[in-house]
Amino acid sequence: MAAGLAAGLVDSIYVTKSFTESHPEIHSLIEAASTGGGISEIVTVSEEVLAAMSDTRQSQGVLAVCGLVARSLGEIAHEGMWVVLDQTNDPGNAGTVIRTAEACGATAVLFTEGSVDPHNGKCVRATAGALFRVPIVTGVTWDQVRNAASGRRLVATSGIGDCELGSAAAAEVLRRPVIWLFGTEAHGLPPLVLTHADVRIRIPMSGGAESLNLASAAAMCLWESCRSATDPQA
Repeated sequence: MAAGLAAGLVDSIYVTKSFTESHPEIHSLIEAASTGGGISEIVTVSEEVLAAMSDTRQSQGVLAVCGLVARSLGEIAHEGMWVVLDQTNDPGNAGTVIRTAEACGATAVLFTEGSVDPHNGKCVRATAGALFRVPIVTGVTWDQVRNAASGRRLVATSGIGDCELGSAAAAEVLRRPVIWLFGTEAHGLPPLVLTHADVRIRIPMSGGAESLNLASAAAMCLWESCRSATDPQA
């Protein structure tokens, strides 16, 4: 909620009496934001009412109604590292990728048509506030991604990639900003996308595992991008 307040996207807040008593510092933050404008109302409700309003089993005692965060392609900077999620349908994975993208310096996270709505409650919680700080674009097509590349390479994750993550060849690709392409949890990226990607990178694995969870794979790839861009010896 604090991230939503900082972004100026909170419209109204519903809070229980017990929450305000046990979290005076948060209550003070809410009050300060309300006097600065932007918040239409702060309503004290019973725990039963807040539980009915919330989509979680155990409400924290406060609920904020915020504006939508999604932007258009024309509203974001066409530079830096982008992350594109294609047909991602797990909100927890999507939210974790957004959180990781912020930590690794991404300038935008894009969702293709048919992907989960980043405003989904589980996705919002998984971002831990990053949703309010990293530009989000929804409903993009692959043609739009290619047209907005601005000279950056399209890098796809694939089990039959051109090079391995962590190799000198991969590090050379990742020294400059790229656009990372991640597919679905079950099927990865479509063959057509893999064909049109500039580089396909595979994650080396040992043991019997055939693949990684989307959020785990994205974390490894984005961290390697961040490391390669900042470490000349990578």
